Amino acid sequence: MDEKDLEILSDLVKTCNISKTAQRLFTTQSTVTKRLQKIEEELGIRLFLRSKKGLLPAPPLEGMMPEVESLMESMERIRSFADSFKGEISGTLRMGVSVNYARYRLPEVLKEYMEKYPKVDIHIHANRSINVYRDLTGGEISMAVIRGEYAWRGGDMILSRDRHCLIKNRAHRDVPLNELTFLARESDAGYLSELSRWMNEKGIRPSRSELVINDVETIVTMVMKGVGWSVVPEICLGRFDGIVEPVAFRDGNGFGRQTHILYSHNYLALPQARAFVEVAEQYETKMTDFESIDKNI
Repeated sequence: MDEKDLEILSDLVKTCNISKTAQRLFTTQSTVTKRLQKIEEELGIRLFLRSKKGLLPAPPLEGMMPEVESLMESMERIRSFADSFKGEISGTLRMGVSVNYARYRLPEVLKEYMEKYPKVDIHIHANRSINVYRDLTGGEISMAVIRGEYAWRGGDMILSRDRHCLIKNRAHRDVPLNELTFLARESDAGYLSELSRWMNEKGIRPSRSELVINDVETIVTMVMKGVGWSVVPEICLGRFDGIVEPVAFRDGNGFGRQTHILYSHNYLALPQARAFVEVAEQYETKMTDFESIDKNI
């Protein structure tokens, strides 16, 4: 059994489908089937149970998976460290990122990263922060860029912090918020708590129906079209043409959202993972410098 066999087993546990695994690993169904049969013959046990819904991991395989994943991580570290001594960074970068970070920050970060480290094989999954966090805690990924606060026990690095802002159409400048539709979205408990506190302090009780739209880009577009008002992260307002007011509490403090890089302690030892963090940090520093210049002009 070699490293490719370990990769097939790991992916089959996730997909429970030979066709999907073949597509994800850029091979054929027959190749996956033959290798699986060979692994089972070599070990002398059945690793998957066949059902109408696909493959189900048999008890022996469930017990083996922690070792399989550990071996895959070890092989990845060995390759990465060997390449680093050759003066180059390669290997695989696997991580999850929040949708908003992927939309507004990642393209520039990734462009610079790929130019500096062209030999790294990159696998990035973008999703809502709560879903990325579940993948991280479930062991699907070992590093994530997440917006908001989560109870993670591994490594935690604050990448940036941006304010939340009230936004509305210019035509609604003098219209009381209670007379406009509030465009809400689901988010982490910290944001919802702060939003509720701010609304209570301002006496905001929208009298019109509330819309729940779980995509910030859609909310920003709707506000520009005059559908209503909302409170969104400043990171999302690069193309917004309307009224923008930073949100602040009665005591003068504003509320915002931190972007974290969460990671398993051993994952950051990989040169390609550490390099990504460095590029992301440098980009945020550059953005902060630009914002400071803009404010002073």
